[in-house]
Amino acid sequence: MTQASARRENESDTAPLRADIDQLRQTLAELTRVVQQTGRDGTIAVADDMKAAGNQARAFVEAGTEGIARAVRAKPALACGVALGIGTLIGAALLRRG
Repeated sequence: MTQASARRENESDTAPLRADIDQLRQTLAELTRVVQQTGRDGTIAVADDMKAAGNQARAFVEAGTEGIARAVRAKPALACGVALGIGTLIGAALLRRG
């Protein structure tokens, strides 16, 4: 067998392998594209969920703040007494720790 015929035989043997490798490269490129897109979509969905949760928390805090403000305006002396009592309890707890 000559070198030229051996080379042709090797090339004919490796042709299906090369085709499989090319197909694998194309498949991996497509898979990479899909994973990247899925990651982007997931990130966008998480950001949207976090934004919605932040908006709900803000609304909750604003509603609570408005309720407290109405209560303080309605009974300012009681509000001062409650604030003084809470401050005294926190101060006593901090003094025990230290």
